Amino acid sequence: FDPVYYYGITPGEVNRYNQLQAPYYYNGIQALLQGDELRKTFLSQYPFDVAATSDNTPYFYHFFKIDNIAELATLWRAGGEAMIPQGYLVLWFTLSQALLLSVVLIMLPLHWLKRKSATDSHQQNTGLFFVTLGLAFLMVEWVMVERFILFLSHPSTTGASVIGTFLVFAGFGSAYSQHRVIHNQASIALVACTIFGLCVVYHFLLPRLFDTFATVSLPVKIAISFITLAPLAFLMGMPFPLSLAMLAKNRGEVYLPWAWGVNGCASVVSVSLATLIAVNYGFSVTLLLAALLYLLAAVLSRSFKMSSAER
Repeated sequence: FDPVYYYGITPGEVNRYNQLQAPYYYNGIQALLQGDELRKTFLSQYPFDVAATSDNTPYFYHFFKIDNIAELATLWRAGGEAMIPQGYLVLWFTLSQALLLSVVLIMLPLHWLKRKSATDSHQQNTGLFFVTLGLAFLMVEWVMVERFILFLSHPSTTGASVIGTFLVFAGFGSAYSQHRVIHNQASIALVACTIFGLCVVYHFLLPRLFDTFATVSLPVKIAISFITLAPLAFLMGMPFPLSLAMLAKNRGEVYLPWAWGVNGCASVVSVSLATLIAVNYGFSVTLLLAALLYLLAAVLSRSFKMSSAER
């Protein structure tokens, strides 16, 4: 065996028995140890992601750089497929299948709907609105589960606590929206914008919260998680029923099953999409993208108002 590093090693001691074209391992370790600038250059130019993992991207066995996908595709028959992790490919295949089935299940019913109701010039915006809601809700929930594993220490405890909080308080928010909130486009836009703001706040708040209460007991941590996520979950339960009520009011109940299905398809796609984004860019980027989707939903909610004016 050849040594690749120990304190005081010299270039003449490496690459002697298992000889490569250059002492790649030795050079790589030296680049990692020789200062920030050289380390950053090496990490950016190296064909695999060998940077240290962090709480934002805790994927210890993921070394693939998505920027190199085109280069690996040209080497596919020469062994390039072995350089792409199989689990990573499964994520892409899962997302592709979900997208294909979702497009079919969303587009086919439209032919039947066009025969049952008048042509709607803002139908595409309505469909995109429900797609956006489905993507955003599950992306936020998925990110919170992943982030709170660091705080609550165990996936099963985290899943029960975080998902339970979202189910309970999103249900409360849904019930509140049907009885206390005026059903109009402004209400949907206001709630969606508020969720956007909360997601941005949580992006900065959660790391400080986890550091502050890192040493408290598990029951206290669960209570803190419950209190922290409840306001966000409550608000996230409101846009979907509000939009369904507006859709029924402006275009009739014939569109309700289709809108519900669109939202469900987007929810299935959301989990695979969120996983891929997090693996490549981290939880922070995933959460902020979900926040932007809620902002987009606020803009798209104008389609309900336009439809009402046309009628």
